[in-house]
Amino acid sequence: MRYQLLGPLTVSHENRPIRLGGPRQQILLAMLLLEANQVMDLDRLIDAIWSEQPPTSAKTQIRICVSEIRRRFLEAGCGESIETHSSGYLLRVENEALDLRQFKQFVARGRQAARDGHDEEAMRLLKAALALWRGPMFSGLNSTLLDAAAVRFDEERQVVIEEYVDLCLALGMHREIVGELAGYVADAPFQENLCAQYMWTLHRCGRKAEALEFFRYVRRRFADELGIEPSRNLRRAETRILTDESGGEPVSSITYVRTPDRHVGVEDRLSRLEQELEQLRSEYSQLVGRSRAQAGGERALSHSRQPIFHRYPTGIAERDH
Repeated sequence: MRYQLLGPLTVSHENRPIRLGGPRQQILLAMLLLEANQVMDLDRLIDAIWSEQPPTSAKTQIRICVSEIRRRFLEAGCGESIETHSSGYLLRVENEALDLRQFKQFVARGRQAARDGHDEEAMRLLKAALALWRGPMFSGLNSTLLDAAAVRFDEERQVVIEEYVDLCLALGMHREIVGELAGYVADAPFQENLCAQYMWTLHRCGRKAEALEFFRYVRRRFADELGIEPSRNLRRAETRILTDESGGEPVSSITYVRTPDRHVGVEDRLSRLEQELEQLRSEYSQLVGRSRAQAGGERALSHSRQPIFHRYPTGIAERDH
C-alpha cells in the first residue's frame, strides 16, 4: 500500500491506484492517515466531516464509510488495515507507505546532518523531503480540520524550503538553485526570507540589477496590497547587495522565469524582467492556494522567521562564494 497526503489524496497498491469513494470517505481516510497507527476518536471524525452540524445518523454513516473503504481496499488486493476500537478507528500504516511520514523522516535526518556539519548530505535530504510534495494538501475536500492541518504542514514546508535554500547558498550552489528558487518565490510571494534569498542568489549569479529590481517590485507589491513596508530583514538584504563590491559571478544563461539572452543589454533585460513580474502578479493569486491565502499572508509577515540553523541571521547565506 502507498498513501499520499502531500497533494491530492491518493492510495495505490502495487503501483495501481485505488479508486476512492466520495468526499466523506476521503475525509475520513485522510483523518485516519494524519494519525496513522493511533486510534482516531469517533467524535473527531464526525467533526471533520460535518463540523458543527452533524446529523443524528452521523455515527451510522461513519460506520458505512469505514465499511466502504475496507471493501475498496479488499477488492484491490489489500489486507485488512482499518481496526475498530471502542472509541473510534485505527489505520495500520508502515512508515515507508505514507509520504507524510517520509517527509518528516527526511527533514529530521537533514537537520541532524546540518547540526553535525554535513551540509551536502543535509541539502540532499531536505531536497528529497520537498520532492515528495505534489501540490496543496487535501485539495477538493471541504473540512475545517483538514484545512487546519494543511495550513500547519504548509508552514512546515515553507520552513524546510528556507533551510534547504540556505544550505544550497552555503555550498555555493547559486547557479543551480536560482531557477528552483524563482518557483518557490512565485508560490509564496509574501515569505520575506525567501525573497531575500532570491535577491542574494540573483546577485551572486552576476545579476545585481535584476536583484534590486526584484526588491523594488516586492516593495511596491507590499505597499499596494498590504499597506506595509518590507521588513528590516529584506531591506538589509538590499543594503548588502548594494554595498557588496564582489560583483557576483559572471552572468550566464541561468533562468529567472524564462531563459534570457545573455548578450542582451541591461536595460532590455530589466524591461523583460518587469514584464515577467507583471505576469507573476496575475499568477500569484492562483499559486498561493486556498490555505495560504487565508493564513499565510499577514501571519507570515507579522514576523520574519529565522531558519533553524541560526547560521544566517540575515535570512541569506553569510558565506560568500
